Amino acid sequence: MNSQIARIADASMQDVSLAGGKGASLCKLIGIGGIAVPDGYIVTTEVYRAFALPVARPLAEKLHCAGNSLASVGDKIKAAINGLTLPPDFEAELKNALDTMGRETKTMFAVRSSATAEDLPDASFAGQQDTFLNVQGYDNIKSAVISCYASLYNERAVSYRAKNRIDESDVAMAVVIQKMVPSEVSGVMFTADPMTSDRHTVVVEAVEGLGEALVSGQKTPESWHIRNGEIRKPRTSGKTINEAQIKELVQIGKTIEATYGQPQDIEWCFSDGQFYIVQSRPITTLYPLPPRRDGFKRCYISFAHMQMMTDSMLPLGISFTNMVSDVALQEAGGRLYIDVTHDIAGLYGRRMVFQKASNLDLLMDSALKDVVGSKEYIKSIPKGKNSFGSASFLFPILKSAIRIYRRGGSEDIKVYLGKQRESLAKIKAELEALSGDALLEAIEKDQKVLHDDIAFDPLGFGMIMAAQFVQASINKAGEELLGENNIISGLSLLVVN
Repeated sequence: MNSQIARIADASMQDVSLAGGKGASLCKLIGIGGIAVPDGYIVTTEVYRAFALPVARPLAEKLHCAGNSLASVGDKIKAAINGLTLPPDFEAELKNALDTMGRETKTMFAVRSSATAEDLPDASFAGQQDTFLNVQGYDNIKSAVISCYASLYNERAVSYRAKNRIDESDVAMAVVIQKMVPSEVSGVMFTADPMTSDRHTVVVEAVEGLGEALVSGQKTPESWHIRNGEIRKPRTSGKTINEAQIKELVQIGKTIEATYGQPQDIEWCFSDGQFYIVQSRPITTLYPLPPRRDGFKRCYISFAHMQMMTDSMLPLGISFTNMVSDVALQEAGGRLYIDVTHDIAGLYGRRMVFQKASNLDLLMDSALKDVVGSKEYIKSIPKGKNSFGSASFLFPILKSAIRIYRRGGSEDIKVYLGKQRESLAKIKAELEALSGDALLEAIEKDQKVLHDDIAFDPLGFGMIMAAQFVQASINKAGEELLGENNIISGLSLLVVN
């Protein structure tokens, strides 16, 4: 490999520090069997570092100085780069590379920015730097390369790097020069639904002609949602690709996703009966999954919804909740979840889970029914401990709940609230007299009191369970009298609001 220009298929171009995010991804795509990628070259980051960085660095140091405008400093850097002339040895090398792909003919090229800080697992940088399509002739290609360098300092690109705390000194630019595919149809494919974070649904969007019309919003795409091989939610007039082609494209997407090890945002085009992949980057906006302790698929329900806490929690709140909870909780996306995998595998645990879900959230209840409806999955669940404990653990609470439900008065509520007030007054008086380590030790010691005497007191927890009995009765009446399922969910919102 020459340090300045390399073929996209050169295996060494999988190095992001040389090829940038886009270039490295294209090189990796070419290495996947059965994936067609348009031919081309990569102008490595070595050219940028030797040619443009000496001009950009002094100005870039002023980007984040107090009082400086990102836009104005960025414009100065762009103007300085656009005023440069490419080194003679590089120009000769670029001419030779283009000659191998038909420079002297009417061959059209796409000249694409490929920064080292783009298409990363946690920051995509989609659309932050510039791409130039249908570029023809050496002089125009040379100008486009320089413009790609300058676009590293577009205001949106600089702002995005600042937001993601990416050091300007760590950023460099490669440029991808690819043959243009005469696209009959172009589009994007998400191997997971970016709107719902459903990792079992593939979303395909397509427009006639170049994909730029889709990305820029000039055309409304035809759209399909594909789940487990079944095409759902089509929005199409049938002008772009047919059902067989959609399934072929989905298979390509799943192959790419398996290679990268995470859901992908893929740009594609279709020409002369062939799908071409022109970019693949991670989808960075999906709701995060809890880390897997093993290779087994697990089922979680939202602990936050059970507590009417639907917003994300701060780390201190998560830590505190874990301390007082009798159930093992898993954090994801700033929210807490309960692993109910082993609960739903058995009849008793399943009833417990459904009782809680049906009284709390219609969508959660519906999703759980879908999971439990998969007999293959339920049978595959290995033996393990239920999150909601055993019947013996719940017996005192259940006994208290039945007693409270039958009495149907408010005396139990008054007694429980009185106990809570006494406990709060006691701990408040104790904490006010303490400071430093002694204060922290007292708070930690109080967690056991909170757990045993308040959170899991049979009287208090029994009232919660008794309320669930009442909710079940109201839901049953709603179904019989009004034909409405889970009416308590709507009533609860009225009370809260």
